[in-house]
Amino acid sequence: MKKVLRLALCVFALGGVLLLAGFVMAGGDLSVMNMETDRVRIRVTDDGYTEPSMAPEYTYPVAERLVVEANSADVTVGISSDGLIHVISDSQADVPFEPPENGTLTVTQTGSSGKLFSLDLIGAASEITVLLPAAHALDVSVSTVSGNVDIDATPLGRVKLETGSGDITAKSLMCLSFRAETISGDVDLGTLSTGDFDVSTTSGDVDLGAVTASAFEASTVSGDLGFELLSVSEGAELESTSGDIEGTMKGSREEYTVRVDTVSGWVKAQGGDGDILVDVSTVSGDVDIGFSVR
Repeated sequence: MKKVLRLALCVFALGGVLLLAGFVMAGGDLSVMNMETDRVRIRVTDDGYTEPSMAPEYTYPVAERLVVEANSADVTVGISSDGLIHVISDSQADVPFEPPENGTLTVTQTGSSGKLFSLDLIGAASEITVLLPAAHALDVSVSTVSGNVDIDATPLGRVKLETGSGDITAKSLMCLSFRAETISGDVDLGTLSTGDFDVSTTSGDVDLGAVTASAFEASTVSGDLGFELLSVSEGAELESTSGDIEGTMKGSREEYTVRVDTVSGWVKAQGGDGDILVDVSTVSGDVDIGFSVR
């Protein structure tokens, strides 16, 4: 009988220790430990884990915005298959947590603190992957110095991508708005559907697939600008200094008014007298704009 009593007391004590540990990990906030419908689990892993289920999991209110700040690490944003937010890096990382403040999930390589959840990679990682639940269309902001950025998640809210020399890619994306800016990196987008679209590079090339947007702006200095099929409802502004501009507008030429301003570049672009304005500006780059009703 005494052995049974001792065993029961040990089990009770172990349960108390686990509860206290959970309370400490929750930052002293018991509400963080509740599994509610408006909460999403954040699973933190690194490539050293052989089983993702072995990674620690933390529960916070669903984020509204993802912010990733990196130096040389390549950043990938994708969709998780289990409804969790996964933050994965290829380096061992110290993981500090802060209580939720404004619904922002921040992942940094430089050590700045986050509002909802902060993973400090201390400059060691070469790859950072964030997987988001498909049910939540988060705003996404990613900035790197030399790392590449790849977006493989849809749908999303407002998307803002910035790099110094890293490339920006997205195979298929649907979002409320899209903005990308790079100095020497290339921008390579596949199928994209958005509201306002704004892409700018200095020496990097811009290569677009089928893009549907309300308002479209794209500019380069020495990089080339090309698009496979562009559909706009409020007009397009295409600008380069020495880079070439080439692409196909969706619809007949009668739907568009094409205005080209060039100094020495070769021009092949003739629209009609339509309501949609395509404004093209270049100094020495060539311009070739076609139309397709397919």
